[in-house]
Amino acid sequence: MLDRSCQLGSTTTLSPLIDRPHPQLRLTSSSSEAFSAADGLLIDRRRFARMLAATALGTATLGSSAHAWTVQDRGIRLPPAYLADLDGDEHTERTRDSELPLARQIVNAYYLATAGTCLATKLALEHGGGMNLTGGFHHAFADRAEGFCYLNDVAVAARQLQQDDGVGRVVIVDCDVHQGNGTANIFQGDSSVFTFSMHQRDNYPAIKEKSDLDIDLLNGVGDNEYCETLSGALERISAEFEADFVFYLAGVDPYELDQLGGLGLSIDGMRRRDRLVLDWCQASKTPVAVVLAGGYAFNTDDTVQMHCNTYRELESVIGQ
Repeated sequence: MLDRSCQLGSTTTLSPLIDRPHPQLRLTSSSSEAFSAADGLLIDRRRFARMLAATALGTATLGSSAHAWTVQDRGIRLPPAYLADLDGDEHTERTRDSELPLARQIVNAYYLATAGTCLATKLALEHGGGMNLTGGFHHAFADRAEGFCYLNDVAVAARQLQQDDGVGRVVIVDCDVHQGNGTANIFQGDSSVFTFSMHQRDNYPAIKEKSDLDIDLLNGVGDNEYCETLSGALERISAEFEADFVFYLAGVDPYELDQLGGLGLSIDGMRRRDRLVLDWCQASKTPVAVVLAGGYAFNTDDTVQMHCNTYRELESVIGQ
């Protein structure tokens, strides 16, 4: 077993890791029950390369100044009061809807996960694809937490790409079973970012935001109908928007045995979905960063298998 702890300033945290199981692909990961299991399957530990996502962002510590630099100067303007809530572990109207404890280890994990998504995008620019084994916190708004999400990592990474790397037009493909309401809200009226969410209609959040393209699925939709609908949506995006970069939120909660979902996809259907999105990116030679988003199967092994399948499909497509 690897020792995942590292010292950043005076704070002990769990660090994202980088490795290259495929010579053209980079993988970032973060520790949790399912993610650790997936990491054990995916990473060749003999070639384990030590790198911190925080270092990739140019930060040396996880103090308040590093937090503010990560999110405040990347074009997503978080109110100082919200940052103060996070850094001070304050339960307020801005943090109460997270449905999570507000503790230092948890908040630090969100900062690191956001850094990991930023790093995955950098590697995707270089190699065509990158994957963060966490992230996809699409319910977080710019000024408040919601639905297990404190920071919208994809929004931060998208702005970083545009401001630091000259990437102009970004598509966010969100296939989590829950609508990406925070992401939709952040980019409303922004013609440089196309937000697409394909989700279960009768599920969280009760009040949906307006994405550039929303597809509300009825309960119980299975493999064939789902994949046909997704394929049509991707064709529509191609006709309306020319992307320089794609973020793919590969939530596995559309799975038929997910505790928080109500769709009917099989494990094979979930893998077909991943392949559709990634082949679509490859067809236009558009770099893609993948984040995991949700997944709450009754059997954790199912969640791990589906996340691993997402990686395998990315590896296969990038290797073409």
